[in-house]
Amino acid sequence: MRILIPSLAVVFLLAGTASAAQPERIAGVTDKWRHLQSPNFELYTQESERTARKQLFHLEALHVLFFDTFKFVERRRTPVTVYGFADEKAFAAYIPARYKRDRVGGFFGAGIDRDVIVTSESYDNESSREMIFHEFIHRLVRATGDRLPLWYDEGMAELFATIEVNRPAKEVDVGKHSPWRVLASMGQDFMPYERLFGIDHESPYYLESKHAGIFYVQSWATLHYWLFGRSNLPPGAAARFLGRLSQPPVPEGPALREEFKAAFGIDYPEMKDRVERYLNGGKYQMVRWKLPTIPSEDTYVMRRLSRDEIRPRLAELALRVNASPQANSMLLEEIRKPEPDRRILEALGGRAFRENDVRRALELWNQAFDLGSDNPAVVRRLVELEFSKYSPSFNLSYRLPGEATVRMRLLLDRSLTLEPRQSRAYDQLAFIEAFSESPSVKNLNLIQRHLSRVENPAINVIMLALACHRLGRTQMGLELLDELEQGSGRERETAMLAEVRDHLMGRASRADPGSWVDEGVKAEAVIDD
Repeated sequence: MRILIPSLAVVFLLAGTASAAQPERIAGVTDKWRHLQSPNFELYTQESERTARKQLFHLEALHVLFFDTFKFVERRRTPVTVYGFADEKAFAAYIPARYKRDRVGGFFGAGIDRDVIVTSESYDNESSREMIFHEFIHRLVRATGDRLPLWYDEGMAELFATIEVNRPAKEVDVGKHSPWRVLASMGQDFMPYERLFGIDHESPYYLESKHAGIFYVQSWATLHYWLFGRSNLPPGAAARFLGRLSQPPVPEGPALREEFKAAFGIDYPEMKDRVERYLNGGKYQMVRWKLPTIPSEDTYVMRRLSRDEIRPRLAELALRVNASPQANSMLLEEIRKPEPDRRILEALGGRAFRENDVRRALELWNQAFDLGSDNPAVVRRLVELEFSKYSPSFNLSYRLPGEATVRMRLLLDRSLTLEPRQSRAYDQLAFIEAFSESPSVKNLNLIQRHLSRVENPAINVIMLALACHRLGRTQMGLELLDELEQGSGRERETAMLAEVRDHLMGRASRADPGSWVDEGVKAEAVIDD
């Protein structure tokens, strides 16, 4: 019997045919993609290099302007990835259901571990650009770590949504109004400021659709008048009042009204009348600022991508914005490889967290961390989740397990390396050292050097005193408490200080040792963004 052995050429031909016959499971996978990296963003794009560099430059300008203008500090960054589609059909495959009816040219997607901005060739339409900028400003506000009143947060997002960058002139126009804002206010009276300032996420004024309600218009008009309008308000009044709103504890009710009158020299009713006249008068003062120094767009590093490189990035996108089962399946296959992509582990962890599978999220994020993840949002989440395992049990005699101490120190070290200006991680490190078997002198010195960066330095000083006692330096701990006692006025801090002083001096506790500790160390709620 003769056995016919096909030539190698035939084998390769058959293999190639089989491969070509397999359709792409992920929309938009081609070899026409580029990757560009700027200081604060990365961009995957099918569009021209010129368009891509312009788009990144505008986002960099918005980022710098926000922090430069309001002097906020970026403490809790979430990476942002931008996708630019030239293929409208492929773009349509990624539009979330809530946007499909509006025929958007782009959208912003907030994520647990990463945010995305997705655009198409029709992105330059004004409404899509404003929507993306509006949502992006909200994320920048969250990156400060401050919890701004809702009207202030929304008003600022509305204000910056319309910026226009003039690159040749190195200028930026801020405060441009959109006609719909004025139209939305026609026939409606502004609400009293005591009501505007008290609106929260459950209020019907906030929940009105498409940012078209009087709440959005009044929030925008108020900030526009204060910052750009020609008025006889006292110099620096708006800056003083707004600055007070970003410093906890934020005043409310009558106390807020007194702060308002002290800053502006007038009461709520008169300000309401002034802002209404300003809006109805139609004389909106757009301002032109000099563009802050931003790395030139020709410095952004660019490279072309193969199909194999873009496929997992598009699968990530499909998982993030539409929870695609196909994308999820493909990414699960990817992480079974001998050297999994840590970014895919991050994305799958984010999806697990959204689905309330915290154990799975921890598993995936810990794997990404051990592979060297430098994603600050993922490391922060890991710290919060790990910290919450132990913090509710704290009392003055509690000791952290040795393995937990090592792991938490490792996580916090990387978190602070990635984001040294954050506040929460120093608080957590102070508790770790106060309740570890062997406090780290290096970490105690680090905490002490950064007391000015934390929201509540008094609690950190109390933890430092406890750690000093554990190291046999009780007198030093008592001296720290003495200094703190002179400046502490909050009831909870006073109670904590008294308990710790009794503990250091060997006196019996005057209260349940866990009653105040739980409140002080309980991990911050991990919000599903």
